[in-house]
Amino acid sequence: MAAAEPLLLEARALTVRAGPAIACRTLDLRIAPGTCWGLLGRNGAGKSTLLHTLAGLRAPSTGAVRWRGRDLRTLGRRAAAREIGLVPQGDDIPFPLTVRDAALAGRHPHLGRWQHETAEDHARVGEALRAVALDGRENRPLDTLSGGERRRLALATLLAQDPVVALCDEPTNHLDPGQQLAMMRLLRHRFATPDRALLVVLHDAGLALRCCSHLLLVFGDGRTVAGPAATLADPALLGELYGHPMALVEGDGLRGFVPR
Repeated sequence: MAAAEPLLLEARALTVRAGPAIACRTLDLRIAPGTCWGLLGRNGAGKSTLLHTLAGLRAPSTGAVRWRGRDLRTLGRRAAAREIGLVPQGDDIPFPLTVRDAALAGRHPHLGRWQHETAEDHARVGEALRAVALDGRENRPLDTLSGGERRRLALATLLAQDPVVALCDEPTNHLDPGQQLAMMRLLRHRFATPDRALLVVLHDAGLALRCCSHLLLVFGDGRTVAGPAATLADPALLGELYGHPMALVEGDGLRGFVPR
């Protein structure tokens, strides 16, 4: 008998409602090590709500989220944060922090109660800021950063947190095309590895096809489709997903999608 596929994060018969939208109805999703999932859907389909549910920050309507075979709810909040990292859609921080202070928040799940950051924590933050090209700006106040810089800082905080599974809500938001590809490559290098996994919400179907091994399509009425990216990269299916005809464009060995 073949060995069972190892799993990290799993949804079982998961139903998630987001206002009038139903992000998913009885969704079964298996996120295995080494995979990079792209979560696609139109605005208001419930993608962010589904992501927060998978992170354990929101209770599902029905069903369960499991971590390595056990109910995610049985993990304490700090333990869960060591295993699962979430980059939310917004980067608003209502405190007058510096870039270094904000990135250090990623190390908090690894600290004991009342424990201060160690030299190793500061070293990990330094490495993370260098990875997103924010080194040299450690003492800058957050309110002096551009939208793209704040997005890269959110990714640096995730890198400093060093979770096993990374859940990123629009990680390429506010970034120019070159930075979008660079940050996706960085996330893949860090998390699409034999012992980790990555799930990202994206609006660019072409970027998802280029960077993701698997796709989860969320239609907003409870329907979902999940599978290998190459299989789901279909103009008719994506046209139904976005409510607008899509065309496949190919050139220089690359494939992408544009609205007709």
